[in-house]
Amino acid sequence: MLRQDAKAYAKAQADKKPEAKPTKPAPPPAAPAQKPMELPKYQVKARPFAKESPATFDARKQRKANDKQIAREEQATHATDEDKLLNNKKTSIMGGLTAQARADDARVRIQQLEVKNEVLGTIVDPKADKENKELLDELNDLEVAKHYQ
Repeated sequence: MLRQDAKAYAKAQADKKPEAKPTKPAPPPAAPAQKPMELPKYQVKARPFAKESPATFDARKQRKANDKQIAREEQATHATDEDKLLNNKKTSIMGGLTAQARADDARVRIQQLEVKNEVLGTIVDPKADKENKELLDELNDLEVAKHYQ
């Protein structure tokens, strides 16, 4: 019985006409031709030092950083009110010379940075590559000497 029902169902399904699939909607009517929107024109300026070598660019960058460091160190050469209070010779436990020692250290660092800036300044000036390599070696020596002090 089940077989007959299954055959009858299959035959009925085969006799049915396939339903019509819905058709795609019609494309919308074309919009009237418009000019494409124009963006304002910008001119990009080239970097002012675009033609310099990477070593020269790095030297400029390092020189600027050194100038900032020199400004910070110059502030450290002067004793603050707190330093004067804590390092008074009469009331200080340690002898009252730490502010002076810190100022002396700052002066030494300023001198080192100024020498380094002079070397960097000669690198920035347009010169032969051979001279720049020698100056870069000298700069390296200054860095090494700074760490051994």
